[in-house]
Amino acid sequence: MQIGDVYQGWIRVIDVRQGSLSTLYICEALSSSDAYTSEPQVAPVIRDRAATCHMYVIKTLRFDSYTSSDLKAQFDGEATILASLPPHPYVVPILFVGQLDEGPGIIMEYAVGGDLGQTIATKTLGVSELLGLARQVCVGMHYLNESGGVLHHDLKPQNLLVNSGGDIWVADFGLSSYQRYALERLGGNPGGDLVSRE
Repeated sequence: MQIGDVYQGWIRVIDVRQGSLSTLYICEALSSSDAYTSEPQVAPVIRDRAATCHMYVIKTLRFDSYTSSDLKAQFDGEATILASLPPHPYVVPILFVGQLDEGPGIIMEYAVGGDLGQTIATKTLGVSELLGLARQVCVGMHYLNESGGVLHHDLKPQNLLVNSGGDIWVADFGLSSYQRYALERLGGNPGGDLVSRE
């Protein structure tokens, strides 16, 4: 996809950004009069959100990442975790996880406020604001732990997005795992304490 392309009849690409693992297509929703009349797999999801959300991100695995089984497994792991999570106000809203025209992909709402790292660098936050944001992060992380024991593994300001209301969305689950699998890799017992490998 390129800037200006219309994807599945309902969203237009307005920017393309490259990450180390994925390509991000920043998109805006078309008005109902401009949208196509076809009903491909993603169109109903975008249409249903049109009243409250007008910008989206399509995240796909970079073509050169297909040659690395580890990178593809990382992307697939993120997609699996996101597909399993019910909506939560402090976790980035996911609209679609599955096979897109460009390959495996994730469609999520776009955070118009950028990330928390950008906010900290450009704005002086008061103590009450910082405490409020920290509380949101804690609530979001608690929710992930309660939702099957998801471990983020990469929590930092750049992976905390700021939405239009100034609230935090925990995002970027590329290094995430389920607690039970992480403990198994460490030689631990998912139902109890870590044990020695010896």
